[in-house]
Amino acid sequence: MCSSDLEVAAVSHALARHRAGLNPDEAMMAGLLHDIGVLPVVMHAAKRPELQARKALEPVIARLHGRIGRRILESWNFAPALVEVADGHEELSRAGADRPDYTDIVLVANLYCHRADGHPLGEVDWTQVPAAARLGLASAEEIAESPQLAESISDARALLGLSPGAAPPVARSGVAPKPVPASARRDPAGVSRREGGFLRWLRRLFGFAPG
Repeated sequence: MCSSDLEVAAVSHALARHRAGLNPDEAMMAGLLHDIGVLPVVMHAAKRPELQARKALEPVIARLHGRIGRRILESWNFAPALVEVADGHEELSRAGADRPDYTDIVLVANLYCHRADGHPLGEVDWTQVPAAARLGLASAEEIAESPQLAESISDARALLGLSPGAAPPVARSGVAPKPVPASARRDPAGVSRREGGFLRWLRRLFGFAPG
């Protein structure tokens, strides 16, 4: 489990408890699993030299990890509300319903955990994100400066085996960079060819490919 997934899970737990009226344990589970679709991509990339470089791997992850995550969670019979998280947690403009849902919670928690690590998600204007508005938040500072949320995040981090103090900025390392928002993505030549080989591998491994 990547440390960033644990951080997102801890923040999701706190937001569900204090901002959304949703089940905090379900929100924590959603945070833990939101990037489950990255794992098969990385497993495949480890066997493909042309995907070892970040520049080559990043657009493949960005394009596929949401759809793959959805199919994995569907195949494991997760509730539809949690399945949606895998595919929607980086859709910054998603409309959603009037009330926040688990995808909103994880989306905002993900933004918060990237607030100071140099990732493009850390530069997002929260006032332009409908999910943040549904949670009554306009900036990352509103979470960081809330004693109630800070205490809940600290408790959740301790539960997950992390230091119970304030969450540090989260940066991915190694071969699995965090996908960037759609506005910042690039689709270099060769992605479609690499993707085709990956989809064949995915069918062999899991018995499906994202539609």
